Amino acid sequence: MRSISLLVRSCKNEFVTIPAPIDVILSDKEVRQPDLIMIHKDKLHLITNKGVEGSPDLVIEILSPTSIKCDRKDKMETYAAYAIREYWLIDPKQKALEQYVHEESQYDLREVYLEDHPIESNYINVCRFQ
Repeated sequence: MRSISLLVRSCKNEFVTIPAPIDVILSDKEVRQPDLIMIHKDKLHLITNKGVEGSPDLVIEILSPTSIKCDRKDKMETYAAYAIREYWLIDPKQKALEQYVHEESQYDLREVYLEDHPIESNYINVCRFQ
């Protein structure tokens, strides 16, 4: 989706964007490797030689037939447990982006964006999405 590349470019003053492969170390027993993460520059201390040690601000996963169950269930539950503020699932086949926002220990589906519609985020509001 074109919106993602615009997001990355427009957020570079406030956020660091890191594509896979990067380990996101959430605990001693929980390590994930999302497709793309964003970390606010106030939290750069999370980036170490091992990977990202702690919760990024945004995690993006790109769905594929082999990852859909893991991304929609396992990873979503894990990211919610570690209070990652936003979780986005991109379905390249449908050209859709599902935006989940962390609220009260779980994710709520905030919006589904189709094609290149502008993405709105209350948290990552310093960036352009269109």
